[in-house]
Amino acid sequence: MKTFKQYIKENIDAITIKGKTARPWKSTSVYKAALDDIIQPGDRVLDYGSGPEKYQKVKQHIINLGAEYYPYDSFNNIGSLVGGNDVVMGSNVLNTQVYEDDPLKAYNNALDEMKDALSPTGTLVVNMPSNGPMADWMTPAQLNMDLMDRFNNVQRIKPGVFAASNPK
Repeated sequence: MKTFKQYIKENIDAITIKGKTARPWKSTSVYKAALDDIIQPGDRVLDYGSGPEKYQKVKQHIINLGAEYYPYDSFNNIGSLVGGNDVVMGSNVLNTQVYEDDPLKAYNNALDEMKDALSPTGTLVVNMPSNGPMADWMTPAQLNMDLMDRFNNVQRIKPGVFAASNPK
């Protein structure tokens, strides 16, 4: 198993600086299909770890569904983390916690923040990418178990993408 320092040393050319991990994958048909099944007109949708606006490709899609879109990205000082959201999206954000001093703690904090940002009847849509920066323990199976610790209802809706509702 590689240590974080080994990963950085081997991938230093590909890593520019922390916070530069946003990717425009949110515009893919897989993610849009998952959102189409969950988001209802009038929903308040928080995009946790949204990244800069150029990566907020899902914004217009959510608005077209009749929902309100709220970006949040603590690293880029975008938006604010507030509760009461009908849907919280966390796309390609959990794996980036590998850049923190304590990746496991940061990963769990991110999951807890997303859960706490939901309304009692809200749904979290989150993924664990199959590539990119991540620790060896960051797998879809681990994410599923961690979600089950926090929610009463967890469903795999697409490969590596989960919907969790009814927070514990």
